[in-house]
Amino acid sequence: MDYERARRLVLLTGLVILLLVATVMFVRRVDPVEVVATLLFLPIFAAVLIWGARGGIAAGLVAALAYAALRWPAIQAVGAGRFAGLIAMRSIGYVAFGAIGGWSLQQLRASITKLELYDQIDDATKLHNSRAIVETLDRERSRADRYHEIVSVVIARVTGLEGKRRSGTLAELGQMIEAGKRTVDSAMHATQGPVDLFVVVLPETGASGANTFATKLGNLVTAVGGANLNVDVTTITYPDQPDELAGFLDEARRIVASDFPAPAAHST
Repeated sequence: MDYERARRLVLLTGLVILLLVATVMFVRRVDPVEVVATLLFLPIFAAVLIWGARGGIAAGLVAALAYAALRWPAIQAVGAGRFAGLIAMRSIGYVAFGAIGGWSLQQLRASITKLELYDQIDDATKLHNSRAIVETLDRERSRADRYHEIVSVVIARVTGLEGKRRSGTLAELGQMIEAGKRTVDSAMHATQGPVDLFVVVLPETGASGANTFATKLGNLVTAVGGANLNVDVTTITYPDQPDELAGFLDEARRIVASDFPAPAAHST
């Protein structure tokens, strides 16, 4: 979940909760002015999520003035002494709600931004994601060059995983691929338009071993997803196929750029 989705979800949840509280107060025949006072938190909450702490504090001050205006007829009737404390507490509550809400939103944005920058887990399969494909292949290629070793990559391109069964099929495939690989192997998943890519990096494995694993992977995908899938499994062995590996790395980088666009600037 990115920051914008999280912010919309928080806004919706907060509005629903505040409306429910006000509804309960109304049903219990609480003073109508206090019901409206509770509803005044709604614009403050919206201002916090749109403009941050400054907007929340400004909205809190406006809400405080609005509450004082609601109490003005009663003040004229019985005097200000009876309502001074209540107005002061409400005003402090409104402003504090705006300030603390804005600070909390800043922490939420920072946490989600950090997660977006470093997250390497694919939500659908619980395997590693497209970002991990690039980092793993770069690392293994460098290691192979340095120590004169070999590494193979098995790539399964799958089309036809659609409909209601898609999420369950991807989750099952993720579990089975993870369970079927060696500890030193790395398994990843990414999407490229209608194509699902399952990528398994096999350190210290030659072409023969990669082909054997590729056959098993293709059979597994077909068994779990059904015979209606179009499964194309290919292998790359490095350093024997440097151009093929470089080409796939370029493809993976384009997927990363699509999956993780540069964060947009926010006003809060």
